[in-house]
Amino acid sequence: MKHNPLATTTAEAPDNRERLLQAALLLFRRNGYHGVGVSDILQGACLPKGSLYHHFPGGKDQIAVEVIARVADSAIALIDHAQAPTTAQRVRKVGKQIQTWMTRTGDGTLALLASFAAGGDTRPVVRTAVADAYGRVVLVLTRYLRADGFTEAAARDRAFLVLALLEGGGLTSLACQQTRLFSKAAECAASVCELPMTTAAASSAQNVKSTKTTRAGTTTRTAAPKATSTSA
Repeated sequence: MKHNPLATTTAEAPDNRERLLQAALLLFRRNGYHGVGVSDILQGACLPKGSLYHHFPGGKDQIAVEVIARVADSAIALIDHAQAPTTAQRVRKVGKQIQTWMTRTGDGTLALLASFAAGGDTRPVVRTAVADAYGRVVLVLTRYLRADGFTEAAARDRAFLVLALLEGGGLTSLACQQTRLFSKAAECAASVCELPMTTAAASSAQNVKSTKTTRAGTTTRTAAPKATSTSA
């Protein structure tokens, strides 16, 4: 299992701005967006008052927007690095990696985006950032599903469902302290990515037809020899 790209410590941060971001990320993961205040972030980063607004004039909201973008970056990297011939197999690999990490650490990163959007007092700028993050992940999944043969609409619908299953399964698994629940959700997510047999057969037939057409078009035909007449 690779090192979780979100599992960093403030001691590793190269500068104060980065220390604030990493402290906020850790605190948001542990306590949720609404359970963290500016003073908590400063304390976690071991920085004096005034440091936060110097680097983030927009305060906690600005930090949240940047943290959300990082979570999306990590999710996309996890999907892209799970090399597999089909999206279903790719999602299975991602699910196993996440489950292994959850089993070892009890980490709640999967539910982090949902925690930002939860609650009626979430600022519009934060909600927009969450929607954009979901959209970016869905776009990547849609691209892989399109390559498998799904239509644009079908691929996008399935991508949203995969995201919902993985995030919801992770949240339920952590709440119930049963990783097998996430395992089942991840398998369902992978199954959603399986191309229906009829569609797969049609796609395969189309590929064969295209190949034959291409070959026929490049075949050099040999003209029949002309008949020669003999004079009487």
